[in-house]
Parts: sequence; C-alpha cells; structure tokens
Amino acid sequence: MNKIEFWYPAQKEEAPSVEQSNIVRKQGSIRVINTEHEPYEITIDTGENGFHAIFGSQINGNFLCIPNWNLGCELAQYNDRYWNISSIYKTGRITYEDACAIGNALQLIEILLGKKVMPGE
Repeated sequence: MNKIEFWYPAQKEEAPSVEQSNIVRKQGSIRVINTEHEPYEITIDTGENGFHAIFGSQINGNFLCIPNWNLGCELAQYNDRYWNISSIYKTGRITYEDACAIGNALQLIEILLGKKVMPGE
C-alpha cells in the first residue's frame, strides 16, 4: 500500500441542512508512510493542498496532528466522518472542503487496515 487514489464527498462550507449542502464529488490521494503502529502517518493530496497527517490514540480518545498546517485536534473513531470533519474544520486552519478530504481519508485508512482502529489498541 503506497499510493491510494480515492473519491470523496465534499462541500465548500458547513451547510445548515442536508437539503442545502451543495455536495460535490472530489478526487484525492493518500500516500501511506506508516500504518504498522501508532502513531500512524500518511500524506493526503487534494490536488490543491497537501497534508502530512499523524494520528493515533491517546488517553482521551484519538488525535490528529498536521504539522505542515499547524493543526491539531481530537478525533472520534475514524469512521465517524461527521464528527471528525467538524473537529478538523473548527481548528480554523483549513477550509471545510479540505476537512472533508481529511475526514474521508481517515475513514478509508481504517477500512484498508482491515480492522477498527480504536483508542487503546
């Protein structure tokens, strides 16, 4: 597993309701650096921006750090895209569309690992 191309649903900004969401389909790629042990490490390329993501578990749950964007936040389980996208976006460091890319990439990595990545594992 070196480079993974993926499609994800994204929107320009947080929408007040699903009916007003303006969701578009975007393409990105993930380059796996380390998924053997925590902290996990990948890069996410949206075509417009690149993110070096370091993530794993800590005593209060999961975390995400993106040093090249000076971003850090708490995460729910990696498959909880809604909560994770919101947490990433609320850092105020990136656009909602990029938060969608990162949230979807984290969910995909969990699936590709073939296991649920849970705090404390």
